[in-house]
Order: sequence, then structure tokens, then C-alpha cells
Amino acid sequence: MDGQKTTVWSRAVVFATTVLLALGGAPASAQATSNDERSGVTEDDPQPPDSRTNNTVYFVHGYEPSGGLDCAEYWENALEVFNTTGWHGQLRTVGFYTDDVNCDVAVERDDHVATDVRITRIAANFANFVYQNHTKKGKPVDVVAHSMGGIIARVALLGSAKGWPGFPQGNIRVGNVVTLGTPHGGLHCDFTPECADDQLREQSPGSDLIEILHAPQNQLDQDWSRGTDWHLIGSDEDSIVDGDSGTYEGFYADEKYRYLSGGSEPMTHEAVHTATEGEFRLRYWDPHTDAVRVHDKAPTPLALAYRAVSRTTAPPDAWSSFVALLNPLAQKPRITEGQVG
Repeated sequence: MDGQKTTVWSRAVVFATTVLLALGGAPASAQATSNDERSGVTEDDPQPPDSRTNNTVYFVHGYEPSGGLDCAEYWENALEVFNTTGWHGQLRTVGFYTDDVNCDVAVERDDHVATDVRITRIAANFANFVYQNHTKKGKPVDVVAHSMGGIIARVALLGSAKGWPGFPQGNIRVGNVVTLGTPHGGLHCDFTPECADDQLREQSPGSDLIEILHAPQNQLDQDWSRGTDWHLIGSDEDSIVDGDSGTYEGFYADEKYRYLSGGSEPMTHEAVHTATEGEFRLRYWDPHTDAVRVHDKAPTPLALAYRAVSRTTAPPDAWSSFVALLNPLAQKPRITEGQVG
């Protein structure tokens, strides 16, 4: 056991050094400069403190082999679900590759960011953006992330809380993180030759990054994560990030939803962030009773994501609350063109 602890600690030292080098060795104060001028975005809109649906929600996309994608297209269905269901806060897509387009905010720095840039560096950029535009002003945010985007969010919070070089030196205020098909336990990278890109290798089982995230002191129930609820959604029909990895099997999370086979449509790696209709088989882990329940007519992951970020604490009977909110899109009349409201 002591040998294992020494190995983990050694990995942590090497990893922190790598973070420093990847970020250019700049101190946190230099890294935490505002991105407002680059993105044309400001965060000064007032937010009523008691509203559960008024936080700004950031949507963080996943890995893209070409090193750039269209954020508006990627998150089109998610934004539709949140807008239709009644979210009152701002909904913002995050671009982190230099060649990303149609993103509400761009968190990359002034050099080129593609698939050869380490995830820790992207996470530091995102963490500094959240710190400057929200945490520093006392405003919490929520995050919905797909695939590698969930690793970015997790490293952003962990690196800040642990004071890693290049990150804000303290916790950033994130109330909820919803991960959709995120490889918490690593991904299957046989869909690309030898996991050619650095970002794919970093997400592979046994990589330094995955091992650091698996360290006992870095788990989601530790003090560094206090104040943030983690909602993990995975699928057995995801051929890239399997159900075990997507729901972080064997490790703690505040809520876990695992889609099983046999739904109206396959819940693939793409479907976990695009599906808007259908009925699905779902295994739900209740953190309050440690009970595992299966439901045969569950809603889409995007509906569950809305449910997750629209409340600040888990209800006493989480399963009853889940059943009551199976179809959140039916809760609020859809406003069509010509209507006022």
C-alpha cells in the first residue's frame, strides 16, 4: 500500500511539473487574465440569488480530430431543450480549439490550440475564464460537458482547488457538473490509429492524467470538490466510452445514470448529447440510499441534464423526484413565433 501511495505521489509531482511546462511556467496571476476582450462577452448581468434556473450554464464540447468544430451545431439540441424547458440564465457554448467556430466564448489563449495541446492546459484556460468572469464576482455557474469536455471540467475544478501552476489559486464556483459520455475511467481509442493524438492518449486507461484523477485524494467526494454536485451520465451502447467509464464505476459521484440497451433508439456516444425524444432503459444510482433502480421509460440525457442543474441539492427521495420529472419538456408550454411570454 505504501508503495502504491508513493507511486501516486510521484505521478502527482511529475504531473504538476508537466502542467507548469505546458502552461509556459507563468504564475497563476498572469494566467488568470480576462478573455472578455477576445470573446466580446461580459458577465455583469444581475442574477437573483435564489433562482435555481438562473445560473449561467457553460456547454463544453468533446474531442474533435480536426481540431475545430461548430459549437452552435454541436449543442443545438441541448440549447433547445434548456430554452424550451424554461432556463432563465445565460446558456453559453465554450470553444477551446483555435479553429472552433460559432462559440459564445473562446477560452484558448493567444497561441494555437489543437489536438496536440494537453487537456490540463485547456482546463486551466477554462478555469481562469470562470474565475475572472464569475467566481471573482461571487457568481456560481453550472457546466454541461460531453466526452472530453467532462475531463476538462473536472481538471479545471481539481487544478484550481489544488493550486496547480497556471490555475486559479482556489476553488472556482461551479454548482453542478453534468458529464455526458465522459471517459472518467478511460476511453476505447481503437477508433483511431494507436490513439495518435495527445488528447486521446491522455484519456486512455493508465495514462498519467487518468491515474491522477483516480488517486484517492482526487475523488469527487473529497474536500476539493465540496460545493459541486457531480451528475454522471453514460451508456452501455456507447462504443467509445462504455457504461463503466461514463458512470465512473467503482468510484463516487452524486448521481449516476447509466443507459442500458433496449431503448427506442441506441444511446450512442453522439446521442448522449443530441437525443431529444424517445424512451430508454436506465439504471439510476440513488446516493441517499445506495439503491440501484432500473426504469424502462426514462427520458433523454439532455432532459436529465436539465433536471440536474435546475436544483441546488439532491431531494430526500431522489428517485421519486426523478420519476416526477421524467418528461421536463412537458412541464412548460412551448412558446412559438407570434406568442408573447
